[in-house]
Amino acid sequence: MNAKEFQAKFGRIGDEIPAGTVGPKAQIRIPKTVAPNKTEAAWMEQAKRRHPGAEVRYEPITFRLPSGTRYTPDVIAFAKEGGQVLAVYEVKGPHIHNSASIRAFKEARAAFPWWPFKFAQLTKDGWAMA
Repeated sequence: MNAKEFQAKFGRIGDEIPAGTVGPKAQIRIPKTVAPNKTEAAWMEQAKRRHPGAEVRYEPITFRLPSGTRYTPDVIAFAKEGGQVLAVYEVKGPHIHNSASIRAFKEARAAFPWWPFKFAQLTKDGWAMA
C-alpha cells in the first residue's frame, strides 16, 4: 500500500475522526481466574489435614515434560520451612473423562522421580489414593 492508497482508505494523519464514526471494537484478553472446582477444593482440605502446618496451593507450577507437553498438577503441599515439596497431587472425581491428563501425570511421575506424585480420586466410598 502506498501513501495515496493509505490516505484514500484511512484519511490523512492528524485529521479529525468524523462524529458518529465507530472504529472496530478493541479485543481485550482478560486472564482467567484460577480457582479449584468442588472436588479439588475438598481435596485441598484433606491435604491440609494430611500435612498439618504445610502450605497447600492450587496449581502453583507447570512442568514441561520430555514429550514437549506441559503438565500442571492440581494441588501441591509445601513445607513452610525450607519449601520442601511434601506431595504433588492429581485430583479426579469418580469419573475420569480425560485420559490425556492421566498420561501426563504418569509421564511427569516418570520424568521427575524425586517428587512425590500421588493420585487422589473421590469415589462413592471416599478418597482413594494411588
